[in-house]
Amino acid sequence: MQGETRLPRNGREFIVFLAIVSILSVNTIAPLIMGFEFGFSKEVHLNTLKVIPFVWLCVMYWFLSW
Repeated sequence: MQGETRLPRNGREFIVFLAIVSILSVNTIAPLIMGFEFGFSKEVHLNTLKVIPFVWLCVMYWFLSW
């Protein structure tokens, strides 16, 4: 059986993969959800930036527990 080459193979690759995926998902999903929920405005975007570190921690926890 041939091994998958697209997945991270060691700890360093896993950390880089985790960082890229989590940062991209947090920075795109959180502002979109907040914008759709409360409307797209400058105040909503600034409030989203305040919440993003907590969302990122949740995403990191989810990836590490997976």
